[in-house]
Amino acid sequence: MRHLPGLFAAALAIPVAASAQAPGPATPPRLEIAECLKRVAAGTAIVIDVRSAEAYAAGHVAGALSVPLDTVAAKAGELKKLGKAVVAYCA
Repeated sequence: MRHLPGLFAAALAIPVAASAQAPGPATPPRLEIAECLKRVAAGTAIVIDVRSAEAYAAGHVAGALSVPLDTVAAKAGELKKLGKAVVAYCA
């Protein structure tokens, strides 16, 4: 896996289970890089690359899923079914 700290300008972890229970839109918590790495390593979070499919194909964090930003809302249900926090990056 590439070194994640260099890629996350501002990491967001979206606890999908919690956001499904909260009424109305919620602001996802901002997490420090170390916490994101810890959750990914523990298997309690997944990493999504929200750049275009072309940018993803040109290079991405190992193990990251390609979910272009304009498709995140449509794919939210699939991501929630995974039952893990989602760490998104766009760098």
